[in-house]
Amino acid sequence: MKRILLVVLVLCAIHFWGSVRVPKHYYNLTDLFSLAVFGFSFVKQYSNKGLLFRNAIIVYFIGIFLNVLSAYFNNGQGPKDTILSAGNLYFILMYFWLHENKIERKDLETLIVVFAILYTIFYQMQIDAFPRRLFRGTLFADRGTIRLRMQGAGFMVLCYFMFLNRYLMYRKLPHILLAMFFLVIIIKGGNRTFLAATALLTGITFLKLVKYSPTNYFLILLGVIMFIGVLQMEETSMIIQNMIETTENQQEQGDRYIRRMQFEYFTNEYPQNASYYIFGGGFPGGYGSYANRMGYMVEAFGFYWVDLGLLGFYLVMGLLTTLGLLLWCVKGMFIRLTPENLYLNMYLAFLVLSSNIVIDEIFAPGIFGIQAITLYLIDLARRDYLEGKKPAVVLPEGASLAG
Repeated sequence: MKRILLVVLVLCAIHFWGSVRVPKHYYNLTDLFSLAVFGFSFVKQYSNKGLLFRNAIIVYFIGIFLNVLSAYFNNGQGPKDTILSAGNLYFILMYFWLHENKIERKDLETLIVVFAILYTIFYQMQIDAFPRRLFRGTLFADRGTIRLRMQGAGFMVLCYFMFLNRYLMYRKLPHILLAMFFLVIIIKGGNRTFLAATALLTGITFLKLVKYSPTNYFLILLGVIMFIGVLQMEETSMIIQNMIETTENQQEQGDRYIRRMQFEYFTNEYPQNASYYIFGGGFPGGYGSYANRMGYMVEAFGFYWVDLGLLGFYLVMGLLTTLGLLLWCVKGMFIRLTPENLYLNMYLAFLVLSSNIVIDEIFAPGIFGIQAITLYLIDLARRDYLEGKKPAVVLPEGASLAG
């Protein structure tokens, strides 16, 4: 029963991948259902001081409460509109539900793999159907590819780091093949920031898990050859070349580049008083003047606050909400775990690195349920680290657990 409910809650968290077959107004119902389930778990687990990320999540929700008030007093937006519109943000509470129900690690890792594979299937279905929409989310032709980002993409990135981690630990060919498969999907997305963050963290993973030895030299060489091979594929090489050309064109445009203009608007014109820098302006939603004004800026000028990444999140959601989010991510990035769980550190590092001032990945729709699963797995992995547990799989000769 718990496994079935887990799957249902994850589907609610990613809004069924944003399928257009699910009417958007149903999101409020699934969000409220999930919030009710998680709310009971939060109350039961609130006093559990053994939860590593409890305090950060509490700070985050204090920030959301103050943000609801700011939306009302600064912009006249009713609390109901703000609360319902920000439903995506509440799924981090799944962290407490997972603890209350003591979901097993293997069940969650299986779920991660299944949802990552399903994402790639639906991804290809949408690419084949373009320009007809099957799923909501980013969808347009650019940089030699179809730019597509659906809800649930976080499972694919998490799965990439998990299989890379497993290959470096256990030297099994299926693991590196699966990692390369998910890497190709990341590249096909045409996002420069994602690719740069993935490449950097892949290198760090190699350095942390691979010791210097003749066997491991061969391992590194094989990984580099496969990575270069992926980049030399006709489709991926064209995408990367278009990324480079896009960067050069944007540099030539200078102040005309829309992100520069967007930055100027949200940092200079959007904050109407000093309280915006503490409580944020409020999550826009409903049909009031504030939501209409924010919608007008998107339609007329292309200025969308989420496109400023963490800076936009800070200006709209406030200091405490942003601080809470960064507290659990940064803590999760640097906490020491057993080597087979390094992928959890790397995934949170990916979220932080890819969510600078141009990308909203760290707070994108559907991402908080995935973050909750990651934080819960870190709690389990940290317990194993402190207890000195060894991996269940026997490593082959020459393999390393160095971290």
